[in-house]
Amino acid sequence: MDKDYVFIADELRLLKVKDVAKVLNISKSLAYKLIQMGEIPVVKVNSAVRVRLTDLNEFIKTRIISFDKKLEDQPVTK
Repeated sequence: MDKDYVFIADELRLLKVKDVAKVLNISKSLAYKLIQMGEIPVVKVNSAVRVRLTDLNEFIKTRIISFDKKLEDQPVTK
């Protein structure tokens, strides 16, 4: 094993805002806006802003939408 390799558990992994934007498939400015609104918690390291992977996963989980079966059964109209 490479002596420089460091295992980081998911709960400790920190993401840059650009990586958060990539995961969510949104712009970096929208990611910053979500952070400023308090929707996504951050860790500040001096002036650097980082997001814990577990917090990003929780953000995603809380926004999963289940469609009502009645809506799914409706025909699509053009």
